Amino acid sequence: MSVARAAVLTLVWSGLGLLAAPGVHGQISPGPLTAAHAEIDGSRNCLDCHTQGEGVAAAKCLECHKILGERIRTGAGLHARTDYEDCRLCHIEHHGRDYELVWWGPDGIASFDHAETGEPLAGKHLELDCRECHRASFIERAEAFVAAGKDLDRTYLGLSAACAACHADEHRGQLEPAACDQCHGVEAFRPASGFDHAGAAFALAGAHAKVECVECHRPETDAGGEPFARFKPVAHERCSACHRDPHEGALGPDCASCHVADSWFTTPGFDHAATRYPLTGRHQRVGCAECHRRPGGALQFSGIPFATCRDCHADPHEDRLGPDCASCHVTGGWDSRSRDGFDHGRTRFALAGAHAAVECGKCHRAGEPFAVPGFERCATCHADEHLGQFAGREDGGACEGCHTVERWVPALFSEEDHALSRFALTGLHRGVACIECHRETTYQRPGDPRVVATAKFRFQSLACVECHADPHGGTADRWLAEGGCAACHSDAGWTVPVFDHAGTSFPLEAGHREVACGKCHATAEATEERRLLALEGVSTDCAACHAEPHGGQFEGRPGGCAACHTAVRWADLVFVHDRDSAFRLAGAHARAPCVACHEPEAGLPEPIVRYRPLPVTCEGCHAPAAG
Repeated sequence: MSVARAAVLTLVWSGLGLLAAPGVHGQISPGPLTAAHAEIDGSRNCLDCHTQGEGVAAAKCLECHKILGERIRTGAGLHARTDYEDCRLCHIEHHGRDYELVWWGPDGIASFDHAETGEPLAGKHLELDCRECHRASFIERAEAFVAAGKDLDRTYLGLSAACAACHADEHRGQLEPAACDQCHGVEAFRPASGFDHAGAAFALAGAHAKVECVECHRPETDAGGEPFARFKPVAHERCSACHRDPHEGALGPDCASCHVADSWFTTPGFDHAATRYPLTGRHQRVGCAECHRRPGGALQFSGIPFATCRDCHADPHEDRLGPDCASCHVTGGWDSRSRDGFDHGRTRFALAGAHAAVECGKCHRAGEPFAVPGFERCATCHADEHLGQFAGREDGGACEGCHTVERWVPALFSEEDHALSRFALTGLHRGVACIECHRETTYQRPGDPRVVATAKFRFQSLACVECHADPHGGTADRWLAEGGCAACHSDAGWTVPVFDHAGTSFPLEAGHREVACGKCHATAEATEERRLLALEGVSTDCAACHAEPHGGQFEGRPGGCAACHTAVRWADLVFVHDRDSAFRLAGAHARAPCVACHEPEAGLPEPIVRYRPLPVTCEGCHAPAAG
């Protein structure tokens, strides 16, 4: 328990203790009990909870709360801790029927450390709301709680830490008696990070290790129609349990005599070199079915023509270069990178950079001559991505001014080059990706009626508003007219304004200096997607930004909030009781805590402390002495 929490409760209980002091015994109860204890409300039942001369004792509480008492005796849970022995510290009574009987501390239930219960939360459990677990349907032995008078929708007792207490068994008992945490973690149910298939009856090897679980563990439905995955039993003794035999039994039932688990097409048990067609080059990587195929899906292993390349391959040159493919090509690769018979470097256009990976047919197209006219110009093969936006440059917008044959992006255009343009990159602009400014836009090439989309590189205006939305909703137009956005901001950081608030009618002092601009300058049009900060028309009255915590008790009082409070710290008062009130504090009154007279009472939307009107006569606060 924090020192602050203990201090607050000590103050509250010390105030209540005044009620039992000599001279005020006429005021028997400090207030009605909560709804949970309503049946014992009234002066006749005080000793049900209070011990004369000692106050409320935990033993009295446990006479009714027997289930909790049993847990404490066994040392289980939160209440068995020594720092939770005093029930009054968390369960404060006499504040009315609707009062929440559990005090979670000044920061509420969200600040509660679940580890203090003996069951720390981890992983996804940290993201859950308390009542997502502490619900009536999850309580074990719920009938015992009902018999004890417990409200199942309010109690935090009765849960088990076992996974099955909250979660349904996704495996429908297939994996019993294994515990859930043998395979699953609390971060996510899938994947099952603790499960190792090597420990199963069928260890995954080769290509099996890449197969999705559902391919073997097919979904089924249980008696209630709910789907689940079948894990046991799954047939796995023979390949045919999962795989169709493409040989239709012609080569026997033992697949492993030719194949391995790494790949169906890796057949260490079969040597193709022993046939009339040894496999070389890329033929070694071709799937068997590419050559040994026949209608219907079965494989053919004899009578396959192979004398010439054309038996399997179409002639992309349409017989213009003769029938002998081997005069230019080898089985190591059809393209130019592995071509022994033809060297493109001997032509007027040696292939370099990304051109070396281009398929021949991209340039040497069917029906066109092999010699490509205008090959020395990029525009012969490539469209102008910028649609003439750079035609005004000295080089006429030649591609090689910014790009190379290695790759189109990133371009060679550097930050130094950008500095020579109309907009040098400074501050945060230096870290912005090009596409953030040079976005796709429609563009019409001069003299061309077509309107197409491309990246924008030519800008009519370089003003900030060309790229950035106005976050002030037009309330900054006066400043924009005088100096633009730079009047208050710089490209070193938008959220670090150069604006000096001291030049306004509301200089920022003390705590106001730490407040984010949007707290005061927010507008009704603001949304989560777009925050609008109004710079004009903002009231400087305290009530414009701060809720009135006194329920209107001081309405009309001269000086407003400043009569008692300062901007430095709300709790540091300039209020002097002897000077500023109708009741001077003297004698024992000067030593009494404020709460003894100024008690909290119900208010909307929050409870308020009563300051006025209050009686100023002795009889107004103190009961007359007996006899």
